[in-house]
Amino acid sequence: MYDNSLLFGLGFPLVTTLAASIIANIEHHANGWKQILALPLSRVRIYLSKFIWLFMSLFLSITIFMIGMILLGTMLGFEGSIPWKLLIGDSYSMLVVVLPIMSVQLWLSMTFTNQAFSMLIGSVSAMMGLFLAAAQTTRWFPLAYPSQASTVILQYQGLGNNPDLSAYIVISFFLGIILLAIGAIHFARRDVQ
Repeated sequence: MYDNSLLFGLGFPLVTTLAASIIANIEHHANGWKQILALPLSRVRIYLSKFIWLFMSLFLSITIFMIGMILLGTMLGFEGSIPWKLLIGDSYSMLVVVLPIMSVQLWLSMTFTNQAFSMLIGSVSAMMGLFLAAAQTTRWFPLAYPSQASTVILQYQGLGNNPDLSAYIVISFFLGIILLAIGAIHFARRDVQ
């Protein structure tokens, strides 16, 4: 699970970037923003509906990943019972920890027509997160949280429980909500071409 968390810390922010880009690019590619915004719905509700689609698609991805972990452990014949608490904690804490990344990536993807820009920002920030997580002084930056969002961490005496996981989850949740509100307000006020 520890080895998996390191790979997941880089992979899931990249998946978040890709999913946000695809969700927003549907309207950009078809020039559908004017039709959607002509509906009798507020722009904030439209923005939040896109965020809900992003959240639900990532929730589904996490669930499939967790089932895959269980199947892989069963196929490889790992001994002992399935560590449900650790497995669920690793899977769904990652979903909460990437809330700020989801909010920023959705805002970038919906603001800029060229999705290469949001993809570049997402890729660079995911890689930066790995480096930020490596140092004691920078590991509290929100970009570093996905790399540290495991229930199991490597300590001096071996593997142990992550004492900072609850702090990462709480900070990410509130920061994600704040960034989501800022993105929704910006989307509601901007002109769509």
